[in-house]
Amino acid sequence: MQFARELIRLQPSLSSTGIDALPDVPITLETPITYSLANSKAIAASLAGVLAHVRSITGVRPCLVTTLFKNLTQESTASGYLAQLQGYGWLIDQGTSFEPEVAHAATLRGREIDLDGRIDVLAHPVFFEIKSFGFEPDLRATFARRLESKFPGYTFTIDGSGNHGPDAVNAEAFVPLRHHLVTLASAEQLDIPALQWTVRKRKKGPGARFAEHEYDPVALAHENRWVPLQYASQFATDATYILIFVLPDGIGSSLLKINIFGSLRDLANRIATHLFETEVTNAAQASTFDNSLPPTVTVTQAIAHLSGIAFISPQAGFAALHLNRQAAHPLSIEEACRLARGWEIALHGTPRAKG
Repeated sequence: MQFARELIRLQPSLSSTGIDALPDVPITLETPITYSLANSKAIAASLAGVLAHVRSITGVRPCLVTTLFKNLTQESTASGYLAQLQGYGWLIDQGTSFEPEVAHAATLRGREIDLDGRIDVLAHPVFFEIKSFGFEPDLRATFARRLESKFPGYTFTIDGSGNHGPDAVNAEAFVPLRHHLVTLASAEQLDIPALQWTVRKRKKGPGARFAEHEYDPVALAHENRWVPLQYASQFATDATYILIFVLPDGIGSSLLKINIFGSLRDLANRIATHLFETEVTNAAQASTFDNSLPPTVTVTQAIAHLSGIAFISPQAGFAALHLNRQAAHPLSIEEACRLARGWEIALHGTPRAKG
């Protein structure tokens, strides 16, 4: 695989991982995420460095680098694994020592889960999971690519509001996809009123294409306020746990990724404030947001096992960690600074009563 050979050229130590012996997978303009990764020198150099670092960590399973690379070159998983590796890269740049891909039994799911990592620089372990935050611009682009895969020779643009959360986009765009395909088979335009989207179909050809999007940071934060709880079943119950959201560099575009006018800073603060201040006494079932949770777990209990939420944009050079002072295993500002020096730190809520 050419991409593997390029990474090995950049980091020769990767030759021992066997990634160049993996079967070829198609990386073309029809797979835009992996194509973008494989054709960006800066992204390739960054990924090669991270994979080489992971390989060098004592105790890491020999097959881990191969697994990470395989998922990075599959269109369906590339975005999530790019976020994971860029999250690792940010920690590496901070000089943070961590162990990647650790199994942990004490989780809200009630069984062992492989978490993305553990940091051991404090007197107690800090577990973390890294997720790609699928803001509306990324979901919109994914929907357009899905349509293009169904109508070869055509390209699609989507005008309209961009203030929707992932649940709304999934329910109105992806779930009724078959219905949308029937409409577009005989029409040049599709309207999705619930999203205020206008989808336009055009034959591929020379020239530029453009679309108009409208974003309201307050509305966008409101629509995405529950996203962290979609991963609640992975929260550790016996130790400090941080959920890290990365806005991956190298794929898609978004005003949030460049933190224009402090938009990402504001959105991160609003989401953290909602969870760590507004919803700390919510007795509703948390399984509403993550069906892998036992039905007995409440929103309050789930939030109590989320010690902090971090938002990282490699493109903007921005990172913020929001700490939950009501957490069962909280982090102090001093401890957070020892984990990594490069993130802004904000506290939310009042300290949990002892005893």
